[in-house]
Amino acid sequence: AVPDVLITAVGTKVWKRKGSDGLTWVEDAEWAALLDKCWDLSIARSVASKLRKHYNNDEGMLKVADDGSEHQHRIALIIDKSIQGHVTNAMAEAFSQADMEVRIIISGAGSHRYVDVVPIAAGKEQALQYVRSRHGIPQHLCVAAGDSGNDILMLDGDHPGIVVGNAQGELLHWLVSRAQDDKVLLADSYFADGIMEGLMRHGLY
Repeated sequence: AVPDVLITAVGTKVWKRKGSDGLTWVEDAEWAALLDKCWDLSIARSVASKLRKHYNNDEGMLKVADDGSEHQHRIALIIDKSIQGHVTNAMAEAFSQADMEVRIIISGAGSHRYVDVVPIAAGKEQALQYVRSRHGIPQHLCVAAGDSGNDILMLDGDHPGIVVGNAQGELLHWLVSRAQDDKVLLADSYFADGIMEGLMRHGLY
């Protein structure tokens, strides 16, 4: 089956299926306009640029993967895990001084981390709720599934969640650290099989 909607770029893009062939996608202009209201790309670029200069443009320590050229409501960095604390603190302070609210989302494993900075109104959970409300889907029938740290906010929403068996360690750590209930399930199976297993255990398939 072909989906009616796609959410991409850490919840900063919503795409609607359109066209007679059913395979043409157009960006949801209303969602983009909502994000425009609370986002200044020039400020976000300036914050990223200052951090890059702080680390002497050493891409092994900090690389700007997307300065907003690919996705206008997101700044994406790849950083050495040893500087994660400094980078997130410096970003939080810089955006606070600029009076701009953002979400700083960390994910990844191994020696480096991915850092996504998005408008406070954006994110996977926010985009999911936007799509859910537009399509009239009840909260209890809206299910989130994930495998990495940038899925935490979405999985922590007020709806069922599924952590697939191939999830990264950061997500598994979050799962075992939260209050244990039946809202978010850990599947034994990997990838799409894990999603199907989770849907069955939630009684939705």
